[in-house]
Amino acid sequence: MGQPRAEPVLVVDDEAGVRELLARWLASGGYHVQTAGDADEALRLLRLGLTRQCMMPMDSVLTNAGIDNNVFNEPDSEGPKRDFTMTVTPAADMWLRLGPSWLRGHIKEDLLYFQTYSSQNSANTSFSVNWVMPFNRLTINPGLAYLNTNDRPGFEIDTRAPRVEVDYNGMLEYRLGSKTFVGARIDNRDFL
Repeated sequence: MGQPRAEPVLVVDDEAGVRELLARWLASGGYHVQTAGDADEALRLLRLGLTRQCMMPMDSVLTNAGIDNNVFNEPDSEGPKRDFTMTVTPAADMWLRLGPSWLRGHIKEDLLYFQTYSSQNSANTSFSVNWVMPFNRLTINPGLAYLNTNDRPGFEIDTRAPRVEVDYNGMLEYRLGSKTFVGARIDNRDFL
């Protein structure tokens, strides 16, 4: 009796050192590991069916750094407060192939830092999950997204304005030809 077949996993990262370190670690755990340096290469390998699972390691990005001239969004007549602010955003993407369909996930955290007004420090969490189910020319894509944030759309971040959103969504796509398709999307966003 032979050894059990190793589960294939695809590791995607633009930094070769990180990519190879994760590949060695997963291979030592018994996985058959493939690597890709970018999303295009990853999608090509996933479409070829060479792997079922994909992991894009967490990247941290400095998305905002500088002096906020009005921390509390006060009118100019009240003497707005200034502070140094910085936002760091770690994020990760994952894919899992389930037969002909895909389960995709994305998780992100905005970590907001204020130097003087530390009471304004916050963590803004978001994640989304989608299930892509292709049926010949028809593709169905139900999904769920969650957001817990202090960010007001179109405004600066303000901890006095927290909100939680849950978004249920779905998409239907019918492929008419090799480059032509018709699609419909529906969203239901609840503010909690």
